[in-house]
Amino acid sequence: MTGRWRTKRPGCGRAAGRDPIGHRMEAWPVGDELRRPPASDDEDRLRLAADQSATFRALLFRHGLAIYAQIQQTAGCNISHTVESRLGRCLLQTHDLSGSDKLVLTQESMAQMIGARRNSVSLVANTLQQANFIHYSRGRIEITDPDGLRKTACECYATVKAQYDRLLRPRGLS
Repeated sequence: MTGRWRTKRPGCGRAAGRDPIGHRMEAWPVGDELRRPPASDDEDRLRLAADQSATFRALLFRHGLAIYAQIQQTAGCNISHTVESRLGRCLLQTHDLSGSDKLVLTQESMAQMIGARRNSVSLVANTLQQANFIHYSRGRIEITDPDGLRKTACECYATVKAQYDRLLRPRGLS
């Protein structure tokens, strides 16, 4: 299926009272109608919960905005920054989302996440390990010095984290 894309302003954040990312994308089908697979039971339950709670619906919307902002930042990051900076960003983001210092990530999966070759990831992971920022062995990573890793990561990590916190941190908490 082919489609046309257009950018519209103001952004989709306007519905939530803000415009965090400045634009939204709409897909318009050309030719065949736009088709999607049947909904799963989980998807049906999620949709029902969102229909019944404006608060939950708003949270889902803000989560979508946070993910969209992360995708935009990551796309720019992957073409602008070094493999070392991108790997630092990726490890810190995974650390934040998992809530654990111990991660299970293969070199291949990390390479795909940061848009690099597996052998480049291997060399950089070794460098990060020699700096005592991580311990890495057979797809298991332990972040041993998050502050050191933050210094290695590009500014994209802080940008995405700030956006995520702004959109999703419960109001009134620091």
